[in-house]
Amino acid sequence: VEEKEAGLSGEVVDSLDRPIPGARIAAFRLGAIELEPLADPGLRGEELPVAQTTTGDNGRFEIRLALGRAHRLTVTAEGFAPTVAPSVYPGESVTIVVRRGAAVSGRVTRREDEVPVAGARVVLSRPEIPIPIWEGKTDEDGRYSAQNIDPGQGNLEVIPVEDCREQVTFELEEGDRVVRDL
Repeated sequence: VEEKEAGLSGEVVDSLDRPIPGARIAAFRLGAIELEPLADPGLRGEELPVAQTTTGDNGRFEIRLALGRAHRLTVTAEGFAPTVAPSVYPGESVTIVVRRGAAVSGRVTRREDEVPVAGARVVLSRPEIPIPIWEGKTDEDGRYSAQNIDPGQGNLEVIPVEDCREQVTFELEEGDRVVRDL
């Protein structure tokens, strides 16, 4: 049975209301499966979009979606933090505001002798949400770098924490470049 479709139109703008050309938009159908990534955040990466498009020079887009069904849109654009419109429906017109991504980098060293820790897992999360918004591993010099992070308060921690400093909490502003050694 083929579902009827309708267009969802909109625009992607920055925090100063300027259009963002070339932003990539992916649509995901909402449903019971939407709750599974809460139990296992890794499942979110396996999810496939039902439709995709790119904004034009004026920041506008249109995407065809199953009529009467809620969808989540993810928006990515070079130099901006990924953004989500959590529940949209075909027939609507939406404005999605993207913010310049912040960057956090630094070096992880052992507490007692400042020796770099290679291969440590570094996790950035929000204080109010225990799901990581970024995670990576340190290189052979103990360095890590997280790019295009959505501004806001962040908790940065190293796993395993036994040999390293405790977690740090800090505020990220739009476009910030912050160095936090752990």
